[in-house]
Amino acid sequence: RRETLGQAQRLLLEDRFAAVDSLCARYSERFPNDPAGYLYRAAALLGRMIDREENLHEAQFKQLLDVVDSLTSLNMDNDAAESSRRAWYLLFKGHAGAYRSLWESRFGSFFTAVKRGLAARDAYEAGLKADSTVYDLYFGLGSYHYWKSARAGLLGVFGLLKNEKEKGIGELYLASDSSTLSRDAARAALVWVWLDQNEYDSVITIT
Repeated sequence: RRETLGQAQRLLLEDRFAAVDSLCARYSERFPNDPAGYLYRAAALLGRMIDREENLHEAQFKQLLDVVDSLTSLNMDNDAAESSRRAWYLLFKGHAGAYRSLWESRFGSFFTAVKRGLAARDAYEAGLKADSTVYDLYFGLGSYHYWKSARAGLLGVFGLLKNEKEKGIGELYLASDSSTLSRDAARAALVWVWLDQNEYDSVITIT
């Protein structure tokens, strides 16, 4: 399973969205109770919509994320004693919330995007409490902490939101070094961070 999901992650980073959908549809046929396949298919749809700047697949995107939410809750109930598995389910739940937040920020409501982002953060933090060795959770947290701070605007100027850019960068480096599925994604996230900060030498280093 890990090999297939790792392949899906690499295909996402290459913007090969149709290949992700095909690969993960087969994965979900084999493992229908695993939320990961549905999650990656939703990520591919989101990537395609953002690339084209068109809300082309809203219904299917939200339906896939509804399946992720249902399966993560069901599996956590069934595996209540297994902290590591619970952490992974919370990772998937957090990613689902993050994808919903990104969709809202592009095609929906700013306030709903904030609400979804906070829910994603809470899921990642709960995952770390369940098992702090699931370093993929730091990819989600690092992305949240950096971009929440970078896009704070007047809320940051007036101190209504803490500046947690450095915290987010540290978490992304941790994910790039130690996570199971998210190393390449964390490195790609760091490239966007350094571009945002005009740190072009750092971009060259991380790539």
